[in-house]
Amino acid sequence: MSDWTSWILNALPMVVLLGMWVFFMRKMRTEGWGKPYSKQIELLEQQLAELRQANQLLKKLVEAR
Repeated sequence: MSDWTSWILNALPMVVLLGMWVFFMRKMRTEGWGKPYSKQIELLEQQLAELRQANQLLKKLVEAR
């Protein structure tokens, strides 16, 4: 092999790793990895609001006795 082809073959794994790193960094910046977690938080907040409403209704029922 010639000198430049061996250099390219030796540099290829580092270029691939660098490309993957750039891809994931851009993905995190634009889309964010936290989207599924934000949906879970929204769901938990909705459930918490429903539980608070149910708790208020139970308090009213206890007070009515």
